[in-house]
Amino acid sequence: MRKGQCPKCGSADVRTSSQVSNTGGHMGIQITLWSYARLENYVCVACGYVESYIRDASKLRKITEKWPKV
Repeated sequence: MRKGQCPKCGSADVRTSSQVSNTGGHMGIQITLWSYARLENYVCVACGYVESYIRDASKLRKITEKWPKV
């Protein structure tokens, strides 16, 4: 999706939230009580498939420390 093509249907009509500003609250996932990881979302407007990625790679370390492994 990051390269502009949907892996599900093959459409090139993929949109991203990377330029959409956060107008309130947290747009992401909670890591700890006071820590959030902001997400960059990709949506295929042809089929509705969605992918999300952590924007700040340093948050991945915190997730590794705080979240249990599946």
